Amino acid sequence: MQEPSWRNTLVGLVYVVGSVGLSLQFVFTLGRHTTNDFYWAHFNTTGMQSYLADLCNVQLPLLQAPTAIEFNRSMAIPKDYTGPNTLVSVSPARARSFLLQTMPLDQIVPSLQTSTVAANFKYMTPYCWVDFNRTFEMAHTAKRQQRCLLHDHDNAAVYLESILRNAKPQDIVKSSYFSDLNSTIFAALYESNAGREWMTFLQTHEVAPVAVEIATWRDAGLTKWIVQVNNANDQGLLETITVVNALGITSTITIGRVPIRARGGAAWTTANAYFGIWNDLAICSTYFGCSLVRGASNHFEAMGLDWDADVVAEEVPSPTTLLVRRYIGPFGSLDLRFVAVPPVLLNLVAEFLRQYYDELQRDATAREAYRAFVPVNVDPIPPAWNGLSFYGGNPLCAGHVTRAYPQETFGFYEACDNSVPYTIVLGSDSTVFALLAMGPPTRVNAKVEICGMCRTKQLDCHAALSMASTVRENIPALSGFP
Repeated sequence: MQEPSWRNTLVGLVYVVGSVGLSLQFVFTLGRHTTNDFYWAHFNTTGMQSYLADLCNVQLPLLQAPTAIEFNRSMAIPKDYTGPNTLVSVSPARARSFLLQTMPLDQIVPSLQTSTVAANFKYMTPYCWVDFNRTFEMAHTAKRQQRCLLHDHDNAAVYLESILRNAKPQDIVKSSYFSDLNSTIFAALYESNAGREWMTFLQTHEVAPVAVEIATWRDAGLTKWIVQVNNANDQGLLETITVVNALGITSTITIGRVPIRARGGAAWTTANAYFGIWNDLAICSTYFGCSLVRGASNHFEAMGLDWDADVVAEEVPSPTTLLVRRYIGPFGSLDLRFVAVPPVLLNLVAEFLRQYYDELQRDATAREAYRAFVPVNVDPIPPAWNGLSFYGGNPLCAGHVTRAYPQETFGFYEACDNSVPYTIVLGSDSTVFALLAMGPPTRVNAKVEICGMCRTKQLDCHAALSMASTVRENIPALSGFP
């Protein structure tokens, strides 16, 4: 038997050492990816996961349709993710802006069928009709009934039948609202043959499968579900994304959680526009013995009652309430509709952020000015307003006391008992965006024209605009801006 040569021995030794070394390298390389379920190197809760959640929260409001997002420098977020307790930034308005849009019927119908009658009655929607045939009207005024026909004839949320037909008859009877429903709505329906037929259906129907129910809605011309703006509660929302790892295994990450929270009676300023069907039922049943069905013999208007004057009105009218009644409409019958951001503006902001963050990473001077920017509150007032007295910025508040300064405008968290001077926030991104939109620096004398209108915050305004101007001057012209 021939002994192996030293060359063969050396080759074998190199092979063994190389195999062990490469195996160790593979283990170390794989180790960076196996520290989490996503097989994503360096993926941790306070770093990569928080960034991914923030990125989705920034991009989702800007997307008008499902689309792929390219990860590049424009996806940067000005936030430190190296700390041990980096929190995800969630806008409190995200839940409202989502839930006030047109909701898909295949989400609404299952929700109605699995919730109680009492819970479904908490939808903040001023009703227009009892039935899908639009035989029995429910708007508090004739003018609002006309608006219903013009704007909401295809909106299932303004039909009482949408809720009642998705509840079992015995659940309606057991509901805490049945007694008031019976006296204020059902009793009036028995006055006509059409009403008696509808009541027979309500008492004997079976809840239809979701697909069948949606088809019934569409056959009745109901194609959408939209509720109106109200601030009785902070609307809740839980948003998640699904991540698919290299092995095709999916995992769920929460990117936002806004808990539902009751805000209390004093903070519920939109109650003056409409305070819910449950209050309508209780007031009509308990205090007036009236019906909410227009045309009924005991409808509150037939009894000589005015819903605004006799139910909603404050004891002493104020200039604010008088103006609202004259130019907008009676309290208790006001429609507060959510108006989505125009697509052209969404596209402009999305394109601005894409180019803006990319350029910030290219220019060190602009980047340092951006980091040094401190958001400030400023109080600009148009010169024409000097010397005026102000009753408040919320038309839903009485506004009996005059102030020498304008107050906060209508907003979700604005309470009638809190007279806060009107201010705006000069943030880094929004201020640079405004300067870009106004035109080239040679055409804009922002610090003089804008800050000169501030009553008490001129120095803060100058500092903020100086920083924003430095950023603006050190980035090239962005496509789509002057």
